[in-house]
Amino acid sequence: MDIKLTYFQLGMLPTNVYLGVNEETGNGFLVDPAIYEPQVDAAMKEMGITNLQYILLTHGHFDHILGVNEFVKNHPEAKVVIHKEDEAFLTDPMLSHTAMHGLSQDPIHADILVADGDVLAFDDTEFKVIHTPGHTRGSVVYLLNDIMFSGDTLFQMSCGRTDFPESDPASMRPSLQKLAALEGNYHVLPGHNAFSDLDFERANNPFMR
Repeated sequence: MDIKLTYFQLGMLPTNVYLGVNEETGNGFLVDPAIYEPQVDAAMKEMGITNLQYILLTHGHFDHILGVNEFVKNHPEAKVVIHKEDEAFLTDPMLSHTAMHGLSQDPIHADILVADGDVLAFDDTEFKVIHTPGHTRGSVVYLLNDIMFSGDTLFQMSCGRTDFPESDPASMRPSLQKLAALEGNYHVLPGHNAFSDLDFERANNPFMR
């Protein structure tokens, strides 16, 4: 199955927001909607998405979740997915850092709470969930075929911050080592900044050594 992908840089930080579709079925997914932007809905139509199956959240910080409710309003079939350790971020604007940035956050409902090793069916393939605590205790990476949506766990030549109260700094290096130990190479699509691939990060990222 070929997955067609596009992305947008949205929000104040800004965040890489990914949109994908199986063109054969029209089933689609959205990763980390930082804010709602009509251009994303327009892109869904252009890409032929007729069923937004999942809204996948890599973690619960404001810059990855504040667009969820509006997209769910427009696509009520979409299932919101987050790790169980970060569910509280969806209803707590202090925990999600929304309040400290002077923004407002309506409560967000999670449909699927995932844990390490879970899989989410997507037509004839699946998303694999890897729990990567560090940036937050419930941070995850989603694998789809040869694509890695790494959120704020793995960046090009770097990794996510672990100095927040809700972080788990002792777990970041083991989480990165878990990614480094995966078989094969992956296209690394992070929550911010430039794309990379796992082989490059294994060889060059000082945080993965």
